[in-house]
Amino acid sequence: MEAAARALDLLGDAECPSISRGLGPGTLSGGELLDASVRVWISGTLAWVESTARYTTGPGATPSTYRLAFPPGARLSRFRAQVAGKVLEGRLQDRSRAMQAYQAVLAKGQPATLTEQSVDSLEINLGAVPPASEVAINLTYVEALQPQSGGDLVFHFPLLDQAGKLPGNFQMVTVLETAGVPPARLAASQPTATQSSQRGDLRIELARPTELKPRDFTLRFRLGAEQPRVQLFAGEQHFHVGILPPKNTVPSPAGVDVVFLLDRSQAMAGANLEGARQALTQALGILGERDRFAIWAYNEQLAGPSGGRLTGPSERPAALEWLKTLAPAGTADLAKVLEQLRAVPGTGRTFWLVLITGSTLPNGGEIIKAAQARPLPGRLYAFSLSGENQVVLSRLSEQCRGHAFQVNADQVKDAVERLIGSLRQPVAFELELQDQGLGLVPESLVPAHLSDLLAQRPVSAAGRKTGQGALSLQLKLPHETAVRTAKIAPFPSKNPALAAGWASLRLARLEEQRQLAAPSDQTGLTQELSEISVQSGVLSLATALVLLDLQNVAHLHVLRDASQPQVTPLTPANLPARPAAETTKLPPLPPLDEKPRVEPAPAPPAPKPLEVRRDRGLTAKTGVNTSNRLTAKSQGGAKKIAEGAKAQFTRQKPPGSDRAKIEGEQAAKIRDKHKDKLDSINKETPEVRRLIQDDSMTRVTGEIDPAFESVWTFGTQAAAVGHVPGRTTVSGAVEPKNLRQQFLERLDGVEQKLDRLRRQPSRTHAEPLAEELYYSLGVLEEACKSYPNLEPMLQSGQDLYRALLNANPAVIDGLQNWIDQWRSMGS
Repeated sequence: MEAAARALDLLGDAECPSISRGLGPGTLSGGELLDASVRVWISGTLAWVESTARYTTGPGATPSTYRLAFPPGARLSRFRAQVAGKVLEGRLQDRSRAMQAYQAVLAKGQPATLTEQSVDSLEINLGAVPPASEVAINLTYVEALQPQSGGDLVFHFPLLDQAGKLPGNFQMVTVLETAGVPPARLAASQPTATQSSQRGDLRIELARPTELKPRDFTLRFRLGAEQPRVQLFAGEQHFHVGILPPKNTVPSPAGVDVVFLLDRSQAMAGANLEGARQALTQALGILGERDRFAIWAYNEQLAGPSGGRLTGPSERPAALEWLKTLAPAGTADLAKVLEQLRAVPGTGRTFWLVLITGSTLPNGGEIIKAAQARPLPGRLYAFSLSGENQVVLSRLSEQCRGHAFQVNADQVKDAVERLIGSLRQPVAFELELQDQGLGLVPESLVPAHLSDLLAQRPVSAAGRKTGQGALSLQLKLPHETAVRTAKIAPFPSKNPALAAGWASLRLARLEEQRQLAAPSDQTGLTQELSEISVQSGVLSLATALVLLDLQNVAHLHVLRDASQPQVTPLTPANLPARPAAETTKLPPLPPLDEKPRVEPAPAPPAPKPLEVRRDRGLTAKTGVNTSNRLTAKSQGGAKKIAEGAKAQFTRQKPPGSDRAKIEGEQAAKIRDKHKDKLDSINKETPEVRRLIQDDSMTRVTGEIDPAFESVWTFGTQAAAVGHVPGRTTVSGAVEPKNLRQQFLERLDGVEQKLDRLRRQPSRTHAEPLAEELYYSLGVLEEACKSYPNLEPMLQSGQDLYRALLNANPAVIDGLQNWIDQWRSMGS
């Protein structure tokens, strides 16, 4: 990190659009916000947002509804609520199955709710909340950022409530991964402090609430360098690539060809046609001397100045006069226009199609099929003044390596002006990604066809991968026929947005396909939607979010979403029995950058103080005076043997009585393999006891003889490799505080690997979960020596471990219940 943090430039009011709608960082009806914290992780154009908020309810028990303003196109990935001692966990499920579960719960006379997510906000009914209770909401969502004016990417998060006030206790941290390409511009709407890491990531922390301005949080940044650059963010199974234009570009010296397609049907009457007329007037005014243009106005017929042919600057006055006389009439037939475009002879250079329409396209499916069979000769950029056209135009423009925009009559002029400015400064054409060891899955690439690289318009794509190599980018420079190739090295990233963002983009394409498909083709698309949604954990049109009360599996809350995918949870009847808790006190959710807060456990008798000695640069914690010291050489040998012993235990290791047998067999193999080295170490280090602390594990080496190679721990539990009762002693007690901390860290690891297994059920993900759970149970077994009341939780955890080894699918939810029980106990 840099020694001193720097503040970002502050944005002006015009650059700070609000999306709060008076909801702030989330509202709870009948509740007051106590505090909230948000963590944002941005890689390229993908943003991952995790929000945690705590509320307290008033004196009366009333139904409570949680609401949060959602950015356009954002998709929910996770939801969890802790309400008055119970945990409501969101699980994705097929929409039809979720509805059946909802009806079944109602039929039994049990409480259930069915709510919906609107286009611009998330709304979830949490049911009746007792008075003076604490409610904690934790959720994540993924968002694909869209380039704005000047090529800026913009991230928003709402802060203002209905009264226009900021939250009293609010924290926000944003991490911006740069992949070696620092942003050309970076500014925020609020005071911030920014630091950079050694690999170039930027950490942007919001100032204290008392220093904030009364506005939402907006972060604007522009990607780019002096030369075109490519960012390749590589996760475990997904990647995101960004192709960035240079910061400074110049118009093409040979000029460009632009064909304007203007809808003049009755649907454009009034403000729509006037806005389109102003947009074309502005566009013609910024075309250069070498640029050529044509205007095709269409309804059932085609018309235009100069017969719709390409012409130069001398024809602009006549074209402007013709536009003034244009009047709306009839209905639009876009399919006919596109068919005639295919018959236009080539111009010898790339030309651009700029479409402005406000008509409904009833034959959208046929238009897309025709474009797939016979591509249009030019690149298509479409402006829709009607939301009903957006799906068709989005699919059509992607087929033609362009883009679709939804604007209103007041916005179309500025939007067309920005586009024409970019079209006049092309950077590269015919962009194609090729696999160079990354294991690119071709059918997973979104979008399937990359648009051309223009000034101030970065190009991005996402996909799935199976390898760890690189990609190559093939392209053509303007007015060149030769194909150039550039290799792209991967930038390792652990941002969850890589997986969730790809799923969100892929689901959007499938939803568009399903909307345009014939009824006979919709079933297969629905199934594919559901599968991707369930595997990725991202909400879609084909799925619903089921809120499962972890203390009462029969109590279901179903969140129905009108625009988002799903995951099918296990049947509640198959879940293992929930162990009884010693306490049901529910702690608040921890801050995002801290470990979970726990109540201190009763302190056991104080351990024997350890004397600290220094020996040859090493700090030794010993309990006895020794005549011979542990040398660096012998210590290193002991550590290597301990690490080898750890590697021997990375397979199936059932807790309980079977473990001693397996450990004994493995210890014998280790003893035979390292007998000579162990004998040598034993001669040098009689009666030496040493406690070596490690980030992941505590190793304890004591008396070393042929029967005692090394003593090491699962977490902090001492487990002797080749242990001989009565002969092996371990010096140094571990404080209960460290034991609890080790267990909670292990529990975090178990939950992370459990989430991975839930999203992608496979043996590859089950084995790391089994190993992490095994070590956690070892720590818990040691804790039971001081706290016998934890024995039931240890037993239930061992049962879940055996079920996991036996590939019992019910263990997924059962293990989550077990983890949540620990969280609710608070210690």
